[in-house]
Amino acid sequence: RAWAYIKDHDDLPKTHQGGGVKSAMDDNDFAQELHLHLQQVGKYVKAEDILCFCKSPEVLSRIGRTKNISLSTAKNWMWKMGYCWQKNPKGQYVDGHECKDVVDYRQKGFLTQMAVFEVCMCLWIEGIGWSLP
Repeated sequence: RAWAYIKDHDDLPKTHQGGGVKSAMDDNDFAQELHLHLQQVGKYVKAEDILCFCKSPEVLSRIGRTKNISLSTAKNWMWKMGYCWQKNPKGQYVDGHECKDVVDYRQKGFLTQMAVFEVCMCLWIEGIGWSLP
């Protein structure tokens, strides 16, 4: 058995690992154009909108492809551009808590009725405890 060693540490062979195919999203001009297209689509964009955008021959030649991209690629591009899927919360104060009718009811109906009830309510006084009305 013979020991192997490196004579010159500066003359190492180059590795070809990690040099995979670059994404079309690495081209800033294309990414900006796609982002502008998605903004024009409106509030509810989906990955299929990217598929429709990319199926034109001009776009396919720009990104160096002959076939359209897949749906999973479109989803990955959306994620890379910062789009994410979410449901709107449907809590009590999502919509309508600042509408004129809601504010009027709160000021004129609810709070005035609570002022009437407050006379009959027990109060908590720090250090003493509950005080009866």
